Amino acid sequence: MKKIIAIALVLLFVCSVFVGCSGGKKYDRLNYKSGLTDYVKLADYKSIVVDRAAEDYKEVEEDLIASDLSYYPLKLEEGEVADGDTANIDYAGKLDGVAFTGGTSKGYDLGIGSGTFIDGFEEQLIGVKVGETVDIKVTFPTDYSDTTDLETGSKTMKLAGQQVVFTVTVNYISRQYSEVNDDFAKAAGYENADEYAKDLKKRADENYVLSNIISGSTVNSVPADEDGNSYGFFKSYYTSYAQQNGATFEQFLTSNGITEDGFKLDVLKNEMIFYACLDDLGVEVNDAAVKDMKAKMVEQTGATEEEIVSYYTENYIEYFAVQELLAEEIVKVVTIKE
Repeated sequence: MKKIIAIALVLLFVCSVFVGCSGGKKYDRLNYKSGLTDYVKLADYKSIVVDRAAEDYKEVEEDLIASDLSYYPLKLEEGEVADGDTANIDYAGKLDGVAFTGGTSKGYDLGIGSGTFIDGFEEQLIGVKVGETVDIKVTFPTDYSDTTDLETGSKTMKLAGQQVVFTVTVNYISRQYSEVNDDFAKAAGYENADEYAKDLKKRADENYVLSNIISGSTVNSVPADEDGNSYGFFKSYYTSYAQQNGATFEQFLTSNGITEDGFKLDVLKNEMIFYACLDDLGVEVNDAAVKDMKAKMVEQTGATEEEIVSYYTENYIEYFAVQELLAEEIVKVVTIKE
């Protein structure tokens, strides 16, 4: 299955070429209904030249290939775990023979060499065969928090500095393809490597142009209407992130040396530029485009539409649709050189 959004994470650069602001008409949509005249100055995107032989274009292609190779790994149901693999494992941790809360999981995808688990855990999985069960001994850090016993949840268990045993079963291995070939292309949802190469050029063209639009545009502020953009998604996401690390959203902002207004501008500026550019092209995102985006996200994730909307919000999904529409339209108005 192909990735639905290839342009969501384009890079932000610095550039000084600008043209007039976007129009001020009102739009029948969720985000930025009054346009972005007072907020965005767009780059002169129609003068962008996509030179497919240029080094900066090749870098965009290479980044996409690297991302795709990591996104569509080869699933191995035999063989041994190697450094760099992702091992799907079941594990159960015990301290002095007693299972503890937080130490048991099934079907967990662990990147070997990622440093996700306690020191020594991942290294001891290297060489373990698919289907094999092993006991791994590790020692928790001296500042590790207490937990409880898994069976009753009432007995406090101190893990700090303690050696525990994890019984681990390797269910299967995911391993990155080393190159683009027909096998990889089929895993990614293409007929063959040639079809993948054609789509790669299309996505590279789009990413190249959109990254240049971002680098050449400026956003001076964000409209006050928070219901008219996807900021709610970002705030909710980073609030949850902060809570997972024992902090509040406000503490997250302070630790990063930013105000909420500054944070809002950072997370919304690409969105505002893309909406302004779509307006400038005279292309309108409509209900059909948003509905189609929801269907693609359901297909890709396996989640229901209700779950998709609950997590991403209607505003952010509309922005996904805007990205896809803009990517398709923008390459029609720029110069592409082979």
